[in-house]
Amino acid sequence: MEAARRSEVGSSLQWLAAPPTVFALVVLLLNDRVLKDQWPGLVTGKLSDVAGLVVAPPLVAMLLAALSVPRTRAWAVGLTGVLFALAKGLAAGSAVASELWSLAMPSLVRHDPTDLVALPVLWVAWRTGAWAADRGVASGRRRSALAVGTLVLPFAVFATTATSCSPIEGLRDVTVYEGVFTGGDGTLEQRIVTGDWSRVTIDGAGRLQRLASLDRDRMAEHHSARTTETCSTGATQKCWRRAPEAAAAVEASTDGGATWRTEFTVPRRELAATREEVGDDSCGSEPPLGIADLAILDAPAGQVVAVASSNTGLLLRGVQGDWRRVSLDDLHRTADPEPTPDPAVQLFPVEPVPTTTTAAPVPGPTDPRGTSGPAPSPTCASPVTRTYTPDPRNGPPVTVTRCP
Repeated sequence: MEAARRSEVGSSLQWLAAPPTVFALVVLLLNDRVLKDQWPGLVTGKLSDVAGLVVAPPLVAMLLAALSVPRTRAWAVGLTGVLFALAKGLAAGSAVASELWSLAMPSLVRHDPTDLVALPVLWVAWRTGAWAADRGVASGRRRSALAVGTLVLPFAVFATTATSCSPIEGLRDVTVYEGVFTGGDGTLEQRIVTGDWSRVTIDGAGRLQRLASLDRDRMAEHHSARTTETCSTGATQKCWRRAPEAAAAVEASTDGGATWRTEFTVPRRELAATREEVGDDSCGSEPPLGIADLAILDAPAGQVVAVASSNTGLLLRGVQGDWRRVSLDDLHRTADPEPTPDPAVQLFPVEPVPTTTTAAPVPGPTDPRGTSGPAPSPTCASPVTRTYTPDPRNGPPVTVTRCP
């Protein structure tokens, strides 16, 4: 019995060391640790499932062999397929899988029935196991395969562990601020400012611009609670709110909230792609994709509505009623750069405004009397300019402006 168990464990190690398994392991590590961050989306999401279904069966076979289960290869492939189908096809299965996997490290297994398209790749795992068993008959090859399998084992365990949790929750706050913003026209104005990590301003034309460092430092701290339903202050009958029955949808009202209609909805396909892009943002639950906060900016041409929709990004309505979604990646990339001082613009001192206080004239340096001091500016409504020609011995002719 002990010899048979050791033989099954050795066969599992050979299976793990087979070139197709090692190749799938490299793809899994590269995809989960690099490619998903650089090119998140449907392709990299499904690639993890495909590669994982090639790497997981030999690990399951090794566990079954340690428990002295016979015909480990057949059981390993079948058990992997069943567990994968339950975890991806059923919400309850995803929750149980997350709890069990988190015993090793905090992880999340997402409920996504579309991942079941990867199940046929188990045939590759089955054929790889059979090939490794036939090729490992010779003692020399067997020893080499066992050594490689032992070396690969910890990497395989690490790679098949579900992606660890991340605290990222996306965009959670939008607030209307009032003040003199850097880069503006120097007058008092209102802008929507996105909170959390983004810090982008939205003006009355719907233009996105990164918040200036100076404005960030002098911005009063905001403690108001987030809101998911609010009305315009200029047109009080116009209101917007988070749709109660959808993850990322906005409803509008033109009668002060008496009736509502859906005005914008993030398509399900975009929600699924975003869920795949974001990855596992919280342990034991789906990454947040819904609306967390809402702000209305009253502009001269209408209302600008900004909606913080967590990992779905920013939902933005222009004054003409047109909606668009700005993803988290595009929020900073597409916003105008932070305003900076223009070195070509000179700053000049401002001369003080002369007062209208009546005072005795002070003779200036060009006064015919020859005394020194600044000449006063006339303060009357119609000053008279005259030219005096004194004695040539006292100097050249002078022009003097006086009140009549």
